[in-house]
Amino acid sequence: MALFILVVLWVVLGVIAAALSPRIFKQPAPFGAAAEYPICIVTAVVVGFLDRWALSLPMFQFNPPLPFIAMMVEPFASALLVLWILRQVKRSTPAAQE
Repeated sequence: MALFILVVLWVVLGVIAAALSPRIFKQPAPFGAAAEYPICIVTAVVVGFLDRWALSLPMFQFNPPLPFIAMMVEPFASALLVLWILRQVKRSTPAAQE
């Protein structure tokens, strides 16, 4: 049950990141808003899983509130980072400059 709640929270964080991205980056979505939502959701869920079970959190044995904060902040920030990278890649491609 806890895993289901975490996945739902990560999906919500992905949706929030996609919704806030035009305001944060002051640019329209390069691939459209319909592409940003799935990109953010997948990124948030994958990073959340990596945080929770594979990488940093199990290794360091943090005190109880810190792992939950990390599992919420890092997927959100990672989703925004992926969107920023996509904007940079789209801007630097020759087809985008025409």
